[in-house]
Amino acid sequence: MMRLKGQLLPGHDIVLWAPQFVVLRNHEGHEITLRRDGRMIIRKAVSEEVAERAANQVMAVVSSLS
Repeated sequence: MMRLKGQLLPGHDIVLWAPQFVVLRNHEGHEITLRRDGRMIIRKAVSEEVAERAANQVMAVVSSLS
């Protein structure tokens, strides 16, 4: 979680940062919550496929920070 603080994430804006979780919003309006325990919650997706695509995109961005 500390790696995300203050980072510019391509295609995503940090809505809320806390030590336990980060809430991101992608440019399609989906809200993605990343929790410290590894869980991810996708909100405002119209289908499972759209949610999966949003999850894959955010994981690609987060993985690139390593």
